[in-house]
Amino acid sequence: MKKYKLTEESMIHKGYTLWRIEYIATGAKGGWVESEKNLSQLGDCMILDNAKVYGDATISDHAIICNEAEIYEQASVYGHAIVSEQASIHGNAQVNEKVSIKKNTQVSGTAHVKQETIVATDKHLSDDQFTWNEINSLVSLKLITQHVQASESQTLYANGRHQIQVQVLLEALDIQGNYISIPSHEIFKNIQWEDENHTPLNDIFLFSDIPGKYVSSLAVENENEITERKISNCLFYLSTTQVLGKIKLHARCLMHHKTVPLDERTEDTHTSNHLNIVSNSLPIHLVEARTFQQKDITVETIEKIRPDSYNSILKSYYVNFSSNTDSISESTDIQDEYWFNYRQKGNYKACSTTTDNSVRINYWARFTTTFHITDKWKITITEKKHERSGACFWVYRVWHGALWANHIWRKPMVFNLYDQYGNHVTIKVNVLEDAVLEFIVVSP
Repeated sequence: MKKYKLTEESMIHKGYTLWRIEYIATGAKGGWVESEKNLSQLGDCMILDNAKVYGDATISDHAIICNEAEIYEQASVYGHAIVSEQASIHGNAQVNEKVSIKKNTQVSGTAHVKQETIVATDKHLSDDQFTWNEINSLVSLKLITQHVQASESQTLYANGRHQIQVQVLLEALDIQGNYISIPSHEIFKNIQWEDENHTPLNDIFLFSDIPGKYVSSLAVENENEITERKISNCLFYLSTTQVLGKIKLHARCLMHHKTVPLDERTEDTHTSNHLNIVSNSLPIHLVEARTFQQKDITVETIEKIRPDSYNSILKSYYVNFSSNTDSISESTDIQDEYWFNYRQKGNYKACSTTTDNSVRINYWARFTTTFHITDKWKITITEKKHERSGACFWVYRVWHGALWANHIWRKPMVFNLYDQYGNHVTIKVNVLEDAVLEFIVVSP
């Protein structure tokens, strides 16, 4: 008995006519196939969402293809494998057992991904890539980062958010002495870190293969050199909360249950490129998270008369790091559209609110908010925001309505402003007379 059927819904995709499938037992719509040869009628294999399988590609056993994933040409996915997000499998590639392929990963050629592997990367895995266990020896293992001066230490603020990027390059040989390419996710799992005294650093740093908001000194991969010389590479993003001063970062790799350090002969090998230093160690200066005082922030205001049909004034406040600090506003944790103060005295009414948590200049950005003054009366304002950089606040004052009513309420307003290194200043907002906002730095 068939478990699915082709519907009348079709599309043209890359020159192929694809048909939407429907699961007979539930009536639920599935993904897209060129014909029934692409998805087995046996087992629990499924194609879901907007996933596409075409050409001579086959899905069988318990495999699941979902989201925007594509399987085509002569590729096959079987076992308990899952291919999701924007991943694609093509060529004669095979994915099986308990493999999970995610993100924008591409698997092609005659690559065979198996066992309990999770691949979530933007890289391309092809038939010339091998597993870590297939390495027999290393020709070289180097670290690269980006500097202004090769002799200087790279600064890493110990705030847990600031990251520096380190690129690991290695040349590996298999048991026949052939150069082999190792996928970045395999390198990431098998590198160990230590300082110049061989003290392990894996518990000192947090290592990630994904850059965060606060990455400095981005290294540039030389793709031509990597391709020509069969150099495998992986990007590490390091952060920490520990202040250790100046250290030298070394890498070791675990291979066949042996820890292999960098080749001592490469210790004095450096590139002449002033943007990068290449060696078996990198000087890093781990410093305390920066603290800020009142003089380190600035507040700029823009006032607009009658931004609507009422007798009203809209005042925008932009809170920034002072230019004297060399810090640049990178982000804030402000809650979007947070109305934190209201005062009514006769026909005078004042409302204080945040806009959003962006700190970038955007002359075309507009913000709309609604102040519900009473159950029957509300005022909606649409105006420009982010005409300056920094955290943006609005104070709206209007003279309208009854003369005898008096009312006031306020909520606490405290936020953090982060610089480009993830250092932050905590700022409390006070509302003074006539709804003037005062921004006070809170001592750490």
